[in-house]
Amino acid sequence: MKEFQYKSFFHNPLPLLLKIARCLEEDLDFYRILINSSGAERFLIKLKKIFVTYMENDSDIPSEQKKSAEFYVRTNFFAGGIINLYQIWFRRETDLSLNDMSLEMSKFIAENFSQEYS
Repeated sequence: MKEFQYKSFFHNPLPLLLKIARCLEEDLDFYRILINSSGAERFLIKLKKIFVTYMENDSDIPSEQKKSAEFYVRTNFFAGGIINLYQIWFRRETDLSLNDMSLEMSKFIAENFSQEYS
């Protein structure tokens, strides 16, 4: 999250998404066990909240934008969607590679969010 900068991320999310993929690949077995454990749902909810809170506190995002209903809905939708995709991948519910998933997420984010977060 330290490398997240909302303007550059929403215009070109692929570098950060690939970095996350490389990090996850370093210890796949650990993350698969974590995601499939009984406490995984609570962990993922906390992870989503951390991401949303980070965006809410990001000083580069204009404060008037952060106060809008649109910002609230989009940040929660965005964070939940990314976490859900990783969860599906770790549970082996897709044949996509992490690279393919990162590329598709990158395209979706850039196409749908880059204008709003410029």
